[in-house]
Amino acid sequence: MAKYQRHQYPYLQFMVDFIHKEQSKIIAEIGVYQGDLTQKILKSDCDKFIKEYWAVDMWDVSRGWGKVSKEQWEDTYNIFCNEYTRFKNLKILRKTSIEAATHFSKNYFDLVFIDADHYYKNVKADIEAWYPLVKEGGILCGHDYSVVKRKRNWGVIPAVDERFGSDIEVVHDVWIYRKKKIMPISL
Repeated sequence: MAKYQRHQYPYLQFMVDFIHKEQSKIIAEIGVYQGDLTQKILKSDCDKFIKEYWAVDMWDVSRGWGKVSKEQWEDTYNIFCNEYTRFKNLKILRKTSIEAATHFSKNYFDLVFIDADHYYKNVKADIEAWYPLVKEGGILCGHDYSVVKRKRNWGVIPAVDERFGSDIEVVHDVWIYRKKKIMPISL
């Protein structure tokens, strides 16, 4: 089984600090790959208050990364599962983002982090599928909100901007949208 190299990007620590500040208890990470973010969060103090951490990924060649073979995807999935079984709050769903979203009820998550397929139509579909699952006042966010033109993330900015306009904050290529609370109408 092939071992993979862990990456240290600024957004990883930012997300740990952000989740700690927000005290998010039920989280979904959409697009896990090797689990760098999952590991960083669950090895931090956040593990003390996180009740459920859902890791959602297909771990499959159909994800669109041509350089990664079916065998490499399978190895990555097996390594992820083996290394993370010690986290009792971790739940793993090996499904597409859209399939996984159907497993949850509306207003379920405190925070959903989207970092799966980066093509416009797929980012848009992920946002639409997961947005209703975020609680009022909760966070829908994602990675690769970057002006750097790379083939695989060209759709993130247009999809996020189309849905949320200027209602987002961007830190370390992470876009953040806080779902507005619906104010009751008083009669």
